[in-house]
Amino acid sequence: MEWNNNKRIETLMEGGGGQAIRLFVTIRKDSESNIEYKKMTVMAPLTIKISMLKRHIEREFADLFPHEPTFVCAKLEDEYGYSLSNASLVNELLKNSDRLSAIPESFTKDLIGKMHVTHDLNELTFMLKSITQTIIAKLAEAELGSPETQMEIMQLIVPVGFSLQQKAINHNTALTLKRIFENERLQFLDDQSYALISQLLIKLLQFWTNDLIFQDQFLLNLTVDLLEILTKSAAFSNSYKTPQIINSLMSVSKLDFVSAQTRSRIIKLISFLSRPQFTNCYQPRSYDGPLTLNLPPQPRRKNEEYVPTILEQPNRNSNRRQGSAGSRNQNSYEKQQDFNQYGYQQNDSNQFAHRQNESNQYAFKQNDFNQYQQSNNIPKLTTPQQQFGYQSQPLQSNYPPPQQNPVYSKPQLNLNNRPSSNRTINQYGGNTQQQVFDGLVQDYLNLISTESNEEMLQFAIQNLSDGIDTTIHQIMDSSEAFQKIVNLLEIAMSPNYLGMQLRILEALSKNMNQERAKEGLKLKLIPRIMKAFTYQPKEFQPILYDILSATLKLSDFQVDVLTVISMIESAYPRIQMLGIKILSLMSDPQRLQNSNNVSIQFENYIKSLMDWTLDGQKGEEFQYNALQTLSNLAINDYIRPQILHLRGIEFFLKVLRESYRIDAQRLAAKGLLNLSIKSRETKLSIVSLMEEEIQRLQRGEMDTVVQGYLTTLLTTRERGQLL
Repeated sequence: MEWNNNKRIETLMEGGGGQAIRLFVTIRKDSESNIEYKKMTVMAPLTIKISMLKRHIEREFADLFPHEPTFVCAKLEDEYGYSLSNASLVNELLKNSDRLSAIPESFTKDLIGKMHVTHDLNELTFMLKSITQTIIAKLAEAELGSPETQMEIMQLIVPVGFSLQQKAINHNTALTLKRIFENERLQFLDDQSYALISQLLIKLLQFWTNDLIFQDQFLLNLTVDLLEILTKSAAFSNSYKTPQIINSLMSVSKLDFVSAQTRSRIIKLISFLSRPQFTNCYQPRSYDGPLTLNLPPQPRRKNEEYVPTILEQPNRNSNRRQGSAGSRNQNSYEKQQDFNQYGYQQNDSNQFAHRQNESNQYAFKQNDFNQYQQSNNIPKLTTPQQQFGYQSQPLQSNYPPPQQNPVYSKPQLNLNNRPSSNRTINQYGGNTQQQVFDGLVQDYLNLISTESNEEMLQFAIQNLSDGIDTTIHQIMDSSEAFQKIVNLLEIAMSPNYLGMQLRILEALSKNMNQERAKEGLKLKLIPRIMKAFTYQPKEFQPILYDILSATLKLSDFQVDVLTVISMIESAYPRIQMLGIKILSLMSDPQRLQNSNNVSIQFENYIKSLMDWTLDGQKGEEFQYNALQTLSNLAINDYIRPQILHLRGIEFFLKVLRESYRIDAQRLAAKGLLNLSIKSRETKLSIVSLMEEEIQRLQRGEMDTVVQGYLTTLLTTRERGQLL
């Protein structure tokens, strides 16, 4: 394992397998004195060379003391002052619990020529990776000094950012660049004397955008931060912008791990980079001293009082035992809270190093820390799940008799048919009979599961269906009960019980409320209903449609475009019509204005909408809603280029000329007007193809609404005259 600045990276060391020994290592202050600097204990494999042991000690030092100067080990000495040979193996010179002194290299101008390293290729590459990562990590935390110093740092770290093997190097490089550019001192991008470093910086951002950000969420966020600053420079924007960059940004914005906020920022970048030309809009701030990171102060150590255990004081009475236990539990709770918050306990000797490094390295070790939390998570105290099932209840007489005698008495669950009780109201707000009845309903609901056998399902459905008109309100008020009752969608019952199942689903559709509808979307209720259409009897389809419609309407149609498209492409005409109507509502400009994600989802279905509009077999109402969707989308800045690319002008003109429906002609004219917004070139292109329509306008042969749209299209904004 390779340690560097609290970032663990697995690295195979030559001969690193097998047993290991414990070594006590003292770090000297410098190479010319015996002043002890730091002490630590390391575990070293027996089969590695002494030269690799030095690299191992450097790695452990960087992990234990991340804010100390970089330590490069020149040589190792045993407790008697004898230097250890680099070419020897650990098991040849050392044994368990030996004490060593690590002598540092002298940092002089001729450091490389005088370093105590072998010419072993594995050692050199290992040392290069380790030191590079350590130094880049320290730069990300260091004071960046004056603008001249920052430029020098940038010229040194930009080439390092092309790392393919170590994400931490790219993370720290991006973080350092972000700190350098936060003051928007971007004049160097226009300075020819910095042309080479400017081009290298642009290549680095293009490399990250095209190749690395798709698998690295943290690097994606830092890259977006950098682009938001650097694109304020016209020189950077002109050089950075390529078709491949635009496609990469569009692709990464559609990934599942991208948050809504980051997706919105990426879309804004895409919109900005789509401009034909750029101007400098950065505002460099003056130099107010070195850029520093606000690291949290060292926490105080708690002076916790020692609490003897019960075994140490067996003569204490019961109350004092409880007091000790309570105090001890409180201390344990506080320690656990400290550990959950900081990753260490308050009395940890290394707490300052960890706390200092927390604010800057948290994102770099997020995955490792999440895994550590999962592996060390304290289990929550949960109550044992209540066991339901008719075997444990005194209801054996209610179980259906054999099939040869289908006539039997069933318990009546309708509250109105139950005899009144003379018992007094209990302290929980209801009578005992009501509580028993509620418990039975819960028992029946627990049996509605795909894991239950047929007899258990028949028993539950039979008893629930009798009183469903009363119990449905209780069921819809409970999230847990609702999750169980919708399992009926996936359950295929025998013919004798289909009517009971249908009665329950009908009550579900009639009593759907807004809270349960939104919860249903989280439970993937729409795909489950669509799937139920394929294997439930045809008699179920009207009820399934009602549940589908009620869920979508009460949830304010908060579904994604892909789900609605699956409805349109289904084999059921009513669902197709419902889907196209929902798509028309979702394309409303005011609705799209608050959801950039929905605009992106529409992009892939523009061609399908055009085909559906021109498909006479779909029906006029279906065609009208598809056309209305396209007309609404034409005003969207993100979708408009896609419509134009798919010959949207010719499409709307075709509908305007060939459709006999006035409402379709109005939508086509509205779509042409929406396409012309914000682009004079597009407007001129539309006008050049409207010779026939212009002549009809002059003769007064157009519908008044269509005439109004086209007149607005033909009128110039500057002069108020016709083009």
